[in-house]
Amino acid sequence: MLPSHSFIITFPFLILCIILIKLPGTEGINCFVCNSRNEPYCEFLVRNDSQAYLYDAPCNEFTETGDPPFCRKIVQYIKDYDIYRVVRKCGYRRHHKDCYTVRNADHEETVCQCFEDGCNSSSSTSASILILSLSIFGVALKTLY
Repeated sequence: MLPSHSFIITFPFLILCIILIKLPGTEGINCFVCNSRNEPYCEFLVRNDSQAYLYDAPCNEFTETGDPPFCRKIVQYIKDYDIYRVVRKCGYRRHHKDCYTVRNADHEETVCQCFEDGCNSSSSTSASILILSLSIFGVALKTLY
């Protein structure tokens, strides 16, 4: 049995939509830029929250090596003062690990880098986009057969 005419038209369109959703932008990346020392909201910043746009900033400068910028989230604990701090910013010098921890006598710091718009929030929607794409694909297949 051959696929229907609507399937032949719909299937490539759905594949194109999924590819476009997953393609990184070429004009730079937007990251959250804030420091919980001055902005307490920064500590638990969530991408789709009503105030998140206040901290969303373009990272357009390229690195010394010509690599595109990326997002970074730094979680610091300063032991002597019992201070916990979150710093979100653009990154320009990549580390060979996506996340790493540095410890010394006076503080501990975990640094994570990521490469999609707004990925340095407290939660990421990448999984949601993938699930949505697969759901649309499943519904399209079901309606065609």
